[in-house]
Amino acid sequence: MFDGLKVLNLSCCDCLVATPNFALAPNLEKLILDECRNFKEVDDSIGFLKKLVFLSMRECVSLEKLPNEIYALNSLVVFNLEGCSNLVAFPQFPPTNSTTGFSKLEQLILRDCQSLEVPPVLHKFHSLRSLHIDGCQCLDHRRKYLFE
Repeated sequence: MFDGLKVLNLSCCDCLVATPNFALAPNLEKLILDECRNFKEVDDSIGFLKKLVFLSMRECVSLEKLPNEIYALNSLVVFNLEGCSNLVAFPQFPPTNSTTGFSKLEQLILRDCQSLEVPPVLHKFHSLRSLHIDGCQCLDHRRKYLFE
């Protein structure tokens, strides 16, 4: 239905609680959900966005978790979760298939994710060039283990 849609910016939509079904916009390349204060849930259909290169959920303070399907975003280059202060954990990385899971991710911004206790498995992100984890107080005791 929205095959031509490349950019979707829903920033500052305080009425947004969950993302829409992304199966209707398979060619989306840039998704911006910044400062959606009541946003809590990412629909599993996010895994359908095979062309998504930029995903920002900055300051989505009600977001607590991400679906496992997030790792299907093989084209993702920038993932910004800065200020998602209630995000507790990343989903477990897919078990064996090394071709899935952020294979092109270059920049991961987790700055001020104060509740983040379970970080992503960083050693699997072979293209990662920039990692921002300052202000993640719950990760302080785990920093030396991040790349193991």
